[in-house]
Amino acid sequence: MRICFVGNSHLATAKFGWDAVAPDYRNVEVSFFGAIATVFADVAVEDGKLVPKSDAAKQSFIRTSGGRDSAIFTDYDLVILLALDFGLWNLLDLYDKYRWGDQNNTEGEYELVSTGYLHEIAKARLTRSTAIRFRNDIRKSGARVPKVWIYPEPMPSQSVLTEAPAQKSDLSALRLEALRRAAHWHDERSLGTAFAAARSFLSAAEDIVLEQPAHTITADVFTQREFSDGSIGLASLPSPRGDFVHMNGRFGELMVRQILNLAAG
Repeated sequence: MRICFVGNSHLATAKFGWDAVAPDYRNVEVSFFGAIATVFADVAVEDGKLVPKSDAAKQSFIRTSGGRDSAIFTDYDLVILLALDFGLWNLLDLYDKYRWGDQNNTEGEYELVSTGYLHEIAKARLTRSTAIRFRNDIRKSGARVPKVWIYPEPMPSQSVLTEAPAQKSDLSALRLEALRRAAHWHDERSLGTAFAAARSFLSAAEDIVLEQPAHTITADVFTQREFSDGSIGLASLPSPRGDFVHMNGRFGELMVRQILNLAAG
């Protein structure tokens, strides 16, 4: 089986995970094509290929893939689109704009909407993610295409509740504060349910959107600290304290095993 991982900075977690489990999957060949989010803006799917549109994107592909500057999807049995704007982070600002369901927070200015309406907004938001756009573009290539699975961004680390953000953070201050307010008012479950509804809606029989392992999650929307301490990004160095976005190699191993076992099943 040949698998292609395509992703932003979260790709490092998958690479560390694969290095740990590879001896157990000798019949699997894995390739990685990644770039940090700002560089990934210069990447496209064209005619069944993943192609860089800038020198920075090209050089990042060469580094992460071990020498190749593009991916031909027909070479693979399975493509994993990792993160690429598909995650709870993409929905956090909705908590500042709306209240829905059985939420407790009555402070601030907001619009009261039905849970169903909010879930439709969440679906629309994630439909516009890079992951869904790339999945659609791969499907439209016309050639023999592999299965295309999406692995969402990990849920935020639970350390977001106790640590200050790093000076250079991938998470906007407004979304960070929205998440902390939701936790303060015990409204996390409604956020997690909205994301789960959108994820389920956008998952298909063949092209599934996977779920983060339940035992890595606490309070519905946080990744347990043990899977985020010592987090890693594409810089190949441990991320600083206050990085609530990336996970560590232990999480990567769980993620890759989850994918491979499902693919083999």
